[in-house]
Amino acid sequence: MNPYLLFVLAVLLLGYLLDQVISFLELRSLGRELPPELADVYDREKYQRSQQYTRTTIRFSQVQESFMLVVMLVFILAGGFNRVDLLARSFNFGPVGTGLCFTGLLALLSWLVNLPFSIYSTFVIEERFGLN
Repeated sequence: MNPYLLFVLAVLLLGYLLDQVISFLELRSLGRELPPELADVYDREKYQRSQQYTRTTIRFSQVQESFMLVVMLVFILAGGFNRVDLLARSFNFGPVGTGLCFTGLLALLSWLVNLPFSIYSTFVIEERFGLN
């Protein structure tokens, strides 16, 4: 196997694991009760609601990151970057135009894959907490 591919896969997996550990630690640090120092400044119900919102968004983010990791691994291992490159080169835009086309196609693919998560986050999670 190509050592560069192994390096890229290792970086992706280590980045994913680091994100998951950070999310776990953040979830664990959330308190259910309003700290006494903030009792006269912040409403207890609003505090609990904000903690619940944070838990929901972190868990949703974990699901999204897991899905995106799988998509990225499949895309890399199935030769997706090569196929997008060949498609961009087929337009014969020259070096700069081809690079821009390649980048644009990758951005479009990324946007399409992330669109359902964005819609769910905005119209379900945000709506549930009265933020939409």
